[in-house]
Amino acid sequence: YGVKGCPVTALEDDDHQGEAGCIEVWRDRSIRKDYWLMSLIWPCFGLAYYGIVMLLPRLFQQHDENKPDCTLKFGFKSLAISCTAEALGVLWASLAVNRGGRKCVQSVGYGMCAIAALFLSSTQLGWIALTVIAAFGRNGIMAASACTW
Repeated sequence: YGVKGCPVTALEDDDHQGEAGCIEVWRDRSIRKDYWLMSLIWPCFGLAYYGIVMLLPRLFQQHDENKPDCTLKFGFKSLAISCTAEALGVLWASLAVNRGGRKCVQSVGYGMCAIAALFLSSTQLGWIALTVIAAFGRNGIMAASACTW
């Protein structure tokens, strides 16, 4: 698969892919640009996805102020609903990517996640609103993730 030992910059035919090494990042401007863009996207994706996923159990945590013990209760049903939204995100992304394009689906998905993150920062949300907003954010981040990688 590809042309062994032939650097990416030396290929003129789009049907073949050569091998690229570390030196290609510094020699070829387009590869260098892609490398640095991906170097920014990876940590941003990690912060967005894992920030929401790891924050949700804490948001769905139920406190009983009358009990001084260390037991915690979680709204597992709400957590399961928001988790299911990830599968739906992959589904709509796979259906939309051929029509709208990868960049469009990524933009919409990351935008959904950003909007949800803004609302999730509110302390005034009820359980239903929290569940819907969490599901919306996880749906968007998973759709964007499916098109990014």
